[in-house]
Amino acid sequence: MLRPAAMPFGMDDDYETACRRLNVDPRPEGWAIWNTWSDQGLPVALVMTDIDGTEGLLINWANGSDG
Repeated sequence: MLRPAAMPFGMDDDYETACRRLNVDPRPEGWAIWNTWSDQGLPVALVMTDIDGTEGLLINWANGSDG
């Protein structure tokens, strides 16, 4: 999760700089970032607007649920 008031632990960039690196405009509600891999095995960052859905999945996974 990338948010103006709560940057991920260990990230030195501020919100605006992180958004610039991801080539997205800063949004007040922030962004959901998913790290995944392409069919060729290359790392890919998916930048999504679905903050609530991403938080829901993370909470479920933290509690041992698959979805």
